[in-house]
Amino acid sequence: MARRVSRVRMTGPLARYAEEFKAVLAARGYTPLSAVNQVRLLAHVSRWLEGRGLGAEEFTVELMEEFLLERRAEGYRHLRTCRGMQPLVRFLRDRGVAAVESAATAREDSPSEVALEEYRGYLVEERALANSTISQRIGVARTFLDGRCRLEGDTVALEEVTAAEVIAFVTAQCRDHSVGWAKNLVTGLRSLLRFLHVRGYLDLPLWAAVPPVAGWRGGAL
Repeated sequence: MARRVSRVRMTGPLARYAEEFKAVLAARGYTPLSAVNQVRLLAHVSRWLEGRGLGAEEFTVELMEEFLLERRAEGYRHLRTCRGMQPLVRFLRDRGVAAVESAATAREDSPSEVALEEYRGYLVEERALANSTISQRIGVARTFLDGRCRLEGDTVALEEVTAAEVIAFVTAQCRDHSVGWAKNLVTGLRSLLRFLHVRGYLDLPLWAAVPPVAGWRGGAL
């Protein structure tokens, strides 16, 4: 029997867990969009298992990797890595449902990839940006986030960032680059910092601290 959660149509062996999964995500502080994307992922896994005549308890590490290969091949643009599946896998494992172990979800990506995966989903779903723009902004985000993210239990934490550090980052990155390159960097960094603040990674709206780029190299930096 099909169910609907947040307008996501549910069929298959995981459908009965959808409402509870949504509630768990909300309790963990996920934004409505991020939660819906995770529920959509659950729906996709459930349909995939149903199509193969498998139950939830048969969802092993090997099957998860097979599922992700097919998800990428079908053109899905986010939540298509082991790390992106961590919230769902943890939820199912905690209820004794799936056979996927937690270690499998951590072997592919660094902690920063968790935030990057959510950011990519935001750029795709909410901003509907072109692929080239998304790639450019993810590149800026990865440069900024590498080394700043860490795991705290089951969640990702971002070390405290100050306005001075944001300015220092822009100054260092823009050195010896063109004005056009610098403009792309500051636009991408403002987008990332706005997302991190809304998502709860950062307490302060630090996008306002990103300095403008003047009409000549380094003029405003």
